Amino acid sequence: VGVLAGGLAHDFNNILAGLFGNIELAKMQLTPEHAAYPYIETANKALTRASSLTKQLLTFAEGGDPIFETLDIKQVIRDSVEFTLSGSNVRIALSLPDDLLRVKADKGQLSQVITNLVMNADQAMPDGGELTIKARNVGAINKLVAPHLSGDFVELCSASIRMRSQRQSG
Repeated sequence: VGVLAGGLAHDFNNILAGLFGNIELAKMQLTPEHAAYPYIETANKALTRASSLTKQLLTFAEGGDPIFETLDIKQVIRDSVEFTLSGSNVRIALSLPDDLLRVKADKGQLSQVITNLVMNADQAMPDGGELTIKARNVGAINKLVAPHLSGDFVELCSASIRMRSQRQSG
């Protein structure tokens, strides 16, 4: 399975490279005020996410470890939610404090977790609603709970509110 995933990820990555190049060339032909420019930007973000997924597949195929980096979790949350809820009738309410700590994580894996949770919430509210995502800084955690972890942490939680659809009678 790992060899197959690696081969597919490698081929897919080659296709993405061609798409990235063409999008960048198209972007150079447009001014930011052009009506098509936001669509080019959205396509570029989608390709970046696809590239991240490809890297995850390659990591899995090679049996490699996650690639940890220091991240602005607020930006990862915003990007993941915006991409996932694009075209959805679910509204988002973010509660992300300005002083939220940066986190050490694999960006692709973190983004994938957030995306999956948001997709689940979106599918649970077919008539629309509001998804609230909150994050907060948490001090050192109890050593009895997680003896191998140390330092400060960020807690991420969400809640969905279903909205009833208003039906007209008559």
